[in-house]
Order: sequence, then C-alpha cells, then structure tokens
Amino acid sequence: MFGIAIAAGLQQANGQAVTSDNWVVKDAAGRAAILDLDSEHDRGWHAGKLYRSEGAALAAIGGTASGAARTIGPYVSPDSPNLVINGDGNALAGWTAFQGGTIASINGEIELTAAGNLSGFSQAIALGAGRAAIGSARGRRGTTATTCYAFTSSNNSTLNAASGIIALPSTTMLAGTLKVSGRSSGVWIGARNSSSAGSGTAYFDDFELYEVIPFAGWDSGSDGVSLLVEFSTPASLAAPQVIAQSDIESERDRIRVELSTTFELTVSFRANNTDFARLDLAPLAASTRYSLSLAGSSAGNAFAASLNGGTAISDSLAELPGSSHLWIGRSYSGDFFQGRIHRLAVVNDWQPDWWLQKVTAPMDAIWTEGDSYVANTGGTGLSLETRNISGRAVITTAVGGSAISDIEARVAIRATLLKELTFVLWDGSPNDYGSIEDYCGRIGNILNRLDHERFVLIPPSVPYGMSGSNALAIRAEMRLRWPDHILDWRDWIANSDGVIDEDRMLNYPADLYHLNSSAMTQMATGLQAFLSAKGW
Repeated sequence: MFGIAIAAGLQQANGQAVTSDNWVVKDAAGRAAILDLDSEHDRGWHAGKLYRSEGAALAAIGGTASGAARTIGPYVSPDSPNLVINGDGNALAGWTAFQGGTIASINGEIELTAAGNLSGFSQAIALGAGRAAIGSARGRRGTTATTCYAFTSSNNSTLNAASGIIALPSTTMLAGTLKVSGRSSGVWIGARNSSSAGSGTAYFDDFELYEVIPFAGWDSGSDGVSLLVEFSTPASLAAPQVIAQSDIESERDRIRVELSTTFELTVSFRANNTDFARLDLAPLAASTRYSLSLAGSSAGNAFAASLNGGTAISDSLAELPGSSHLWIGRSYSGDFFQGRIHRLAVVNDWQPDWWLQKVTAPMDAIWTEGDSYVANTGGTGLSLETRNISGRAVITTAVGGSAISDIEARVAIRATLLKELTFVLWDGSPNDYGSIEDYCGRIGNILNRLDHERFVLIPPSVPYGMSGSNALAIRAEMRLRWPDHILDWRDWIANSDGVIDEDRMLNYPADLYHLNSSAMTQMATGLQAFLSAKGW
C-alpha cells in the first residue's frame, strides 16, 4: 500500500485548502471515520491523514477508479500470520481426515488416500463473524483418476458449500487462490476428491490463509462496521443498480445497497449465499439527492439503517459477513450505478440509532432529550409525534426512566455531534429531584453544551391523580432562568387545574405515569407551534 499523506493547509485541485478535519464524519464518540471519500468536494481522509483529493486518498488505500465506480481491496497486513497449522505438509497436527479418507505426511506433502464417499481432510480455522481471509494452496492427482479440490468452507468440516475452490485435475502440482468469510462457529480449509466413486491418492501442500480487509484500518470483526453514503439517483433505471457493496470478491457473502428499477432502496446482508436480513427503505425519486447510513454488528448480530435522518429501521442478523473488497457505485458482478456517489465514509463499530439519523439528517433536524415521555414508551412519545406533525427529522437520545443526572451525562457525551441542532428537553417525571438549585443547575450545565440559543424546555408533568409540588417549583424556576424558552404543557395537553386529564393517560390506573398518543400529539402540536413562532 502506498500514497502521499497530505498535511493540513495544502491546496486541493479545486483551489480550496485542506486545513482541518472538521468536515470528516465522526462516530458517536467523536472519533474521526477511518475512511471518508468526499468526491463532491474532491478531498479525502484515511486513518488520521488528510489528502488533497479524493483520488489521492483512494490511491493511498490501494483503490482504483473507473468512471464513477470505485474498487477498494484487498489488503493483507504484512504482520498477518498464516492461520493454517502445518500448511506446508511437513506434519499432520491440526488436520483431520473425513469420509473414510486417510492422510500421511510424505516428502513435505499431505497425501490423501481416498476411499470414495468424497473422502478428504480439513482443519478448523478460528475466523469469527465480520472477518474474512484469503490464501492459497497447491495440489495434484496421484493415483486417483478423478479431479481433486482444495477448499475453504464456512459451512462444515466436510467442506460442503465451499466459498473458495481450487480444481486440481492434473498430476502436475498446481496452485490457486482461496477465500472465505468468517463465522462465529469458525471456518474450515482442506481438500477432498470430487466423486463419491473416486479412490486413490492425491497430494497437497502450501496451505495458506491470511486475514484480509478492504483497506488498512477496517475492523468489522470487533463490533461491526457503519457506513454513510451520499448519492443522487439517476433519471431512470433499466435494471437494478448497486450503490455500494462489500464482499469477498463473490456474491456468496456480502453487504449490499441496491436500487431497483422502481427506485426502491434496499440494504441486504447475505451469508453462505442466503440473504439473512433485508431492510426496505422508502421508494426514492428520480434525479434526487439522498443520504443513507447503515450499521452492522458482528457482536450483536443486528443491523440498522436510516435515510435522510428518518427513524432508523433494524432487523436481526444471523452473521455479519466479512469483507475483502469495498465496491462504490457497483457490485462485484457489475450492476454499475448510473447516478452519482457524492461521498462514502466508513466508521468502525456498530453506531447507535441516533448517530445513523444524525449523519444523514438535514440541518433543521431536532434533538430531543428526556425520559420515557420523549423516548416513545408505549408506542407514542414527543419525538415520534413531533416527527409525524412537523415532517422534520427528530433525533432522540432519551431513555425511559432517566433522571436529570442521566440526561446531563448523555448530553455531555453526545453534544459533540449534536450541539448544533435545535434542542428540546422534557423530563416528564423528575425522578432524582433533590433541590431546585441542583435540578435547574444541571439543566444549565446541559444548555451550556449547546453552541446556540435554539432550545426548548418543557417543565415536568403532573399526571392524573398526582401531586405537582415539585413540578410547580421546577416550572417557576425555569421561567425565572429561561423565560423565552419555556413551553408549558398545560397550554396544550388537556388538564384540569394543572393536572393531566385521565383520558390522556396511557393505561390508568395500571400505569400511573405515561401519556397516550392523544396527549403526545397535543404536546407535539404545541412544540411545532413554538418552533414556528421562533423561526427555528
């Protein structure tokens, strides 16, 4: 791998200076993406280095361009060890014969004596989900009259459903390439004859298998991988087209973002030639710009995606496939995208839903924090109903049951990425209320994390049948400290003398605290009116 690292301040081809990494996509912890190819502004970033152009960054990671398409990979670290034990054939430890075959080490080669029944031998390799390996082997026929094969398989020790195959029909030693996508149960490498009627000897050696990734720094095997793709659709589609794909240079194991002829956008995960999970996003319009984020987890076996800041949708995932290649604007098989790819960024690890929304959301997105009133407990909440009423992207980091101290701690971590968004805080039930000074002091700390004055504070509620002494004290102090930022729920949710009406409760008396969709819709209507009046 080679390339020119460009220091801050050098000129891009379009005359703009690359002066900082402020434009680079950050993960949920505020760390820069491992890769950010910004074709629209002709700039790039990889592993902590800025590049004067997207092409320079692409070259630095060993990628190539062909028109609008980009091909990245494979990359094998110089320090990567051979995962195969005794692949040189000088010893048999690690290898196990199967289906009636026997093995012996003869002159530095593994001799397989086949007795029919697809006899062979194999070795288990600890290559987990989200990882991939590439390697090679050599082999030749001895007395067997049938073609023999070297295999890698992610299925079982008898090498069924092979993902890498080397056909060895000759009595002359031949070599070939093997590749495999990892599984939580591991994978196998080995050889066998090709026919259940075959018998006789065959010889093999130089089994090698090295972990492979698309580019240096990619690490989907630890806790998954997340991607951001910004693209514009073409005017028409005569056939399905692939916006991005990662795989092991085959269609057996892959992550794919595909646009159908009817402009339906799908994200799918395939393992062992079976699509285990698929997300269908909204049908898109022709000649229109979109932003898509997706995350796949090798540890949690799940994946999710968000389009244009919309609510992240998710599905379970049997196994996250490993990748040796990353294709942008095409697939391994072709399927060239006729639209435009503006940007692709790769972030290691599974990223939470709020991150998936944030990196794809327009600038008028709303950030909401609080407890279950905001976190959409019971299928309704301020975030959900505000999104429905306003049509804006609403990114919530709220968690049910939170105290104001929990909210303060979350904001301290997430404000790095979210602080520029209009902010709404509703702690519906002040769980850890101790004193007015402490409670409102924490709110002050939260607001100090923002870099603007576009914030809305909704005082705690007084549910049906409850006393509101703490809520009243907090509301009064809020009005003194932030008089132009208070949205009083009493002006919008049906109540009697400051106590929410019973018909606005979610499931009273079994549930004494939560509100139903009618109440949340009223509150969201009030929030939308407040934001409109402020011009926010």
